[in-house]
Amino acid sequence: MKFSLKFINMKSAFIFVLSFLFVSNSFAQENKINILRNFDHIEYYPDSTIRLAMNYDSLELVGFCIEFDSLGNPISIGEYRAWKRIGIWLNADGTMTSYIENQKPNFKNTGCVTERYYTILQFKELYEALTR
Repeated sequence: MKFSLKFINMKSAFIFVLSFLFVSNSFAQENKINILRNFDHIEYYPDSTIRLAMNYDSLELVGFCIEFDSLGNPISIGEYRAWKRIGIWLNADGTMTSYIENQKPNFKNTGCVTERYYTILQFKELYEALTR
């Protein structure tokens, strides 16, 4: 009787682990097709998860770029011009980084909960617009 209970527990654990692996991979980068359609240069992690999505114009990095973590979640969005980051880059956690020409990047931690909330909404809206 002990053997069968132990076997059932091992079998349940094995099924749980397998289902977790399949489910977690199926949710990673759920809009991967739209990303591939809207960006002409994609860089990948070793497991083929998208790391960067960006566009080139005459061999020059221009326009918006989306950076992803190793799980496929977008972590920052910003704009490039002439191979340089420009303007405000939004981060998924509600923070921002400002890139002004000839200055060091300026990291801004939006301290107010309301301001951080609106920054996260702005990040999500921009991500959805870029990956439609």
